[in-house]
Amino acid sequence: MYQLAVIGAGPGGYEAAIRAAQLGLRVALIEKDALGGTCLNRGCIPTKALLHTAEVYRAAKEGAALGVCAREVTLDERAMFARKEEVVRGLRAGIAQLVRANRIDLYEGEGRIEAAGRVAVGGSTVEAERILVATGSVPRCRRSRGSTCASPATICWTAATCRSAWRSSAAASSAWSSPRC
Repeated sequence: MYQLAVIGAGPGGYEAAIRAAQLGLRVALIEKDALGGTCLNRGCIPTKALLHTAEVYRAAKEGAALGVCAREVTLDERAMFARKEEVVRGLRAGIAQLVRANRIDLYEGEGRIEAAGRVAVGGSTVEAERILVATGSVPRCRRSRGSTCASPATICWTAATCRSAWRSSAAASSAWSSPRC
């Protein structure tokens, strides 16, 4: 039996599990998707990685105003998304290492509280003195007539889903007035 079962391995859940383990508790961490939750896998971190690429691209396109001449600045979509994935994978691996180093048992699957002190995960049951629910949140989406609703966390995370949005933005950026070298 565990002293604490944490449902959700996003920033709140994995931090709570690690701290509890550091304080000497025997901890189970339950996650239905990937370590790091929405923030690491589809939210804040991938957004910042993609935005950094966009900032560098724009700076290169507009560098002539500062005396930096870069001819034929292009955007490699595959490299951009590969870098985003590399950043996410690296941080996820870091969290996995912290979980292992603190001797936290990780259960992969959706956790469902069956009774006081009992969480069903896949085909097994985790028993714990205490249960911490750290499942995060889901964006709320208002639909208007004729529109579809997509979660902001799932709109633009692969080259295929982003290609048209990115090209529209790139076309707009090429129309920006910037000095030419």
